[in-house]
Amino acid sequence: MVWILVSDYKAYLNGNVSLIFELSVLKGSMFIILTSLLLYALLRTYLVSLMEREDSLRASEEKFRTLFMELSVGLALFDENWVIVESNPLMEEIFNGPVISKVPGELDGGLLPEPGRESLIRRDSRWIRVRFQKIRGGFLGIFEDVTDIKRSEEAARESLERNRALLAELHHRVKNSLQLILSLINLQSYRLSDKEAAEAMRSLQRRIKSIAIIHEILLSRGDVDVVDFRDYTLRLTSYLKDLYRSDAGIMVDVPELALNIETAIPLGIIWMNLYPTASGTSLKEER
Repeated sequence: MVWILVSDYKAYLNGNVSLIFELSVLKGSMFIILTSLLLYALLRTYLVSLMEREDSLRASEEKFRTLFMELSVGLALFDENWVIVESNPLMEEIFNGPVISKVPGELDGGLLPEPGRESLIRRDSRWIRVRFQKIRGGFLGIFEDVTDIKRSEEAARESLERNRALLAELHHRVKNSLQLILSLINLQSYRLSDKEAAEAMRSLQRRIKSIAIIHEILLSRGDVDVVDFRDYTLRLTSYLKDLYRSDAGIMVDVPELALNIETAIPLGIIWMNLYPTASGTSLKEER
């Protein structure tokens, strides 16, 4: 810029028209050259950046396509009209053939195209879990083979049912065995002349009965894991009223609690020991 101003100033001072013309041509040429170089540098920088972006986009697309094709679940891209425009090989394996241009209803009659909804369909002997997601320009369908999971769940369910049946049978046999023991103790107590021994036998009988009631509840309710403590307390109280021949009006206020056997039995024994005091019944009045 300084050179341009100084050259113009000297040329005008000398009054040399030829020099002024030559300087103007030179300055114009220099301006064009410098501008061209600047534009070239800017354009080259832009083109390099654009090529780098294209390479990055191409690499990302290649990674996505590789993942899309090799993923262990079936994938299908749907357009906005729910028509499949692209799928991976596993989709063709699941549905035994090409699926391009098909809609969800053609894949399975019970398949509803609802984004965010998960459904389970049956293909031959396999279970397929299907999920749809909204994406830009359409929808993505994910078809996952969960046959092994379903078989494991069914096996676990069958095993649980067998265990419950075995446990129910165990409770039934324990209840019958306890009833037999109660009958034997009752017969033996009538033969005892010693009052302390007879009372010890009756105390043992009450404790065994408290355990037998729990097994009766477990069998009647069908739940072999927990005891309804309210039901247990009411049954135990009814048994004690008959045992003590008590007419005392005892109100049992027990919340509905689900307890395991290990907790319910000690609480039942405690209630059996407290009942005579609560009802005002003497041990001598027992039959």
